[in-house]
Amino acid sequence: MKSIDELTNTDKAKLIHQLFPEEIAPLLEYTSSFCVRLSENRAVYESEWSSKSIITFSFWLHLAGETEKLIKRLKYDMIKSRHVFAEQLCFNHNAIFFNECLVRYANEKSTNDKFKKAVDLLYT
Repeated sequence: MKSIDELTNTDKAKLIHQLFPEEIAPLLEYTSSFCVRLSENRAVYESEWSSKSIITFSFWLHLAGETEKLIKRLKYDMIKSRHVFAEQLCFNHNAIFFNECLVRYANEKSTNDKFKKAVDLLYT
């Protein structure tokens, strides 16, 4: 096994899926809902966006749209396969957006303390 510092985004996502398969469906639902809220409330989120961010709000919104499309198209496969889950959501620039959703889900929605600790360990 790799050390924690050697884990890629894909490795971390596979590990989360393997350890907490029961969290994947609600996580994907949360992420889809967040994508919709972001799009529907664009003006509010954009007004709160920091000009100091290295990512523009337009790019963030683009990542949300791409993530939402992936989840709609592959949700069942993502729930069943840690490889599909990790390789689709955590391989490219979408990982930036999805990692944020994962941390938000752990902090705001999950009731599983072990899951929360794992997310905290791996992502913060």
